[in-house]
Amino acid sequence: MSKNKKHYKDSNNKHKNINSQKHKGSVLKNFAMVLLALIITVCFGIDIWYFWIVLFGPEKITSTTLKVDFQVSADGNKEPAIEIKYFSNENKNGLECYEVKYNYMMDENKSQLISKGIQYTSLAKNTSNSLSWIFYKDPSSADSNVYKTDKKGWGLTQSKYHNAFGTFEINNSFNKKEYQSADNFKTVINSVNPIDSSNGFKWEMGSDIYEVKFRKNNDYYDSKVKEEKKEAYLNNTYQFDERVKWDYYMFYDESHYNTYHCIYDVNYLNKTLYESLDPVKNGGTQTLIYELPDIFDYYKYDKESKNYSEVRETDSTKLTNEINNYYAIRLTILKDGITKASESLFGTVDGNSTFNLTDDYEKTDYFVGRAVIDVSINDFDLIKNNETYDLLLNEAFIKKYGDYKSNIFLNLNLDYSNFEKQNLHVNEPTKQSLQGFKVYKLNINKTYY
Repeated sequence: MSKNKKHYKDSNNKHKNINSQKHKGSVLKNFAMVLLALIITVCFGIDIWYFWIVLFGPEKITSTTLKVDFQVSADGNKEPAIEIKYFSNENKNGLECYEVKYNYMMDENKSQLISKGIQYTSLAKNTSNSLSWIFYKDPSSADSNVYKTDKKGWGLTQSKYHNAFGTFEINNSFNKKEYQSADNFKTVINSVNPIDSSNGFKWEMGSDIYEVKFRKNNDYYDSKVKEEKKEAYLNNTYQFDERVKWDYYMFYDESHYNTYHCIYDVNYLNKTLYESLDPVKNGGTQTLIYELPDIFDYYKYDKESKNYSEVRETDSTKLTNEINNYYAIRLTILKDGITKASESLFGTVDGNSTFNLTDDYEKTDYFVGRAVIDVSINDFDLIKNNETYDLLLNEAFIKKYGDYKSNIFLNLNLDYSNFEKQNLHVNEPTKQSLQGFKVYKLNINKTYY
């Protein structure tokens, strides 16, 4: 009897456990179904919201204004982000020369300022206000997609157009040089890292550091750019159409054209800045605030994550972030031409730190490099020494160059032919003859002894 009761109790417990498990399973199943229904409802709601925004929602445009003022490094140096110096040579006393210098932070800690610049120098002395740019096309940049087709004569003749790109360069009567420096051009080297879209400028704006890079033709290729902005870029940068291919058949012919547009790079910016100088070409130095075209990509530095994030179009339907950028630019406009290296923003002219078209060797940083001075026999006095004669740099030469003795070399081209005619034996220059000046080269024209 007790065994039957025990069996009944065990059987009863099993039924309770099974019912309990079924109940729990049912609850979990109901919860999962409710959760799934909620997820589907939310996703469906998001889709409805998205398509409503696309079809009916107003387009929202946010505006970011970035102001690039004077850059102050941790060591106290202060320079404008961009400097321009233009020697128009209206007075025809030197060379026409246009210089653009960019000052920016070396790192995110603002340790010091780095400078890069581009100098355009005329090859001829008589030019003035003759600077111009030539557009150089890049056929390899042509988009394979056709953006426009023109058909004529029942479609038997048609023209297909492809967008392509290029850049501006200075005209052939000017030389272009790029320089860089870590001490505001007290020392200068030819740039080993030219200014392009791959290496940007680190500029401080407010209390934040931004890396700024040229936008090139991103307005055309960037999928986040609105169609209106893409069209505006193409319209603003149009240069010309050029036929690159023509196929002719018996009853049909087809032409392909490249439609060229300029990219946003340093050449475009320097050209734009030069063309904006007309209102201020009266001379003098001044700092003006320029609203530049939207030609840069900006990347803001986060001090916590130590990463940069782009400040540009937001990847969201109907939302665009437009960039307004203002730059403090120091301008120096001169009617004179450049006549010596010390007048340049870079301390050099066409790569020559000893460039000088004048006889004025006033004490300036012109002599940071070694100047080479041409010296003729007329710069010496003749001193009798028994039966022969010695040379000695004359008083006029010492007065003119004596202060720069340690910074210049002498290029000696000495003609002894008159001494030969007078039957005078003149000794070659000695250390005493040169009075402490250093010799670069010595050439003596003589036919005797």
